[in-house]
Amino acid sequence: MNATRLLGLLGCALLVFTTACGDDAPPREAPPGSDGGPAPVADGGPGSDRDAGTPPAADGGSAADPDAAIGPAPEAPIRFAASCPSFDPCGGDPEGTWQYVEACFVEAFAGLLEACPGATVSDEVGTVQGTVFLRAGAIVRETRVHTAATIAVPPSCAVAGCATVETLLGAGLDGVSCAPSAAGCSCDVSVTTDERESGTYTIAGPVLTTDSGQRYEFCALDDELTYREIGDGASEDGTFELERR
Repeated sequence: MNATRLLGLLGCALLVFTTACGDDAPPREAPPGSDGGPAPVADGGPGSDRDAGTPPAADGGSAADPDAAIGPAPEAPIRFAASCPSFDPCGGDPEGTWQYVEACFVEAFAGLLEACPGATVSDEVGTVQGTVFLRAGAIVRETRVHTAATIAVPPSCAVAGCATVETLLGAGLDGVSCAPSAAGCSCDVSVTTDERESGTYTIAGPVLTTDSGQRYEFCALDDELTYREIGDGASEDGTFELERR
């Protein structure tokens, strides 16, 4: 799971129970969630090392032993906005160990809202905790992402009742509580995900490309690093800010 896996999980779960909208079709089991993430990291491949476990981050390390650069990091806030601040992708030298200080997600629950256009999301809060290590073409990232929100599901997308909606959403989330409301069902949801990934990267101008093909515009200036994913296959719709450890 990458940092935004919550969004895919909610979207997939909602797609399941919206198949009953307008008819009496019974709900099916929710499929597994999709990937996403808040950091420029390799995704899979020979150098990949994924593991759910202890929280992130960094100090020290070498190109030969990047794992030595990972250690505890503080939590940083995630902002949810219709659009994230623009930045000048100035490029620069991103080598070093970085920790997150802020993230901005755009259309965080787009998959859910597309599956059920009448659904609304409110009270979104989140934190990201982790580090990114880049040196001599090697990249290592560890993250812990916590996200919570309230989802209002209209009757048209909850034909089997709020208990079924809660069960479907609960298939991929840590905490779900749904109750009947005047607008259908009101669901408080939360999820915490841990991830560790490693691989290699190349740089051309202000663009960093991982060995899995992910591309990121970035600006490394003094002790600050800002980046965003680009390209048609981009799974991260937002901007991420880090500081040097």
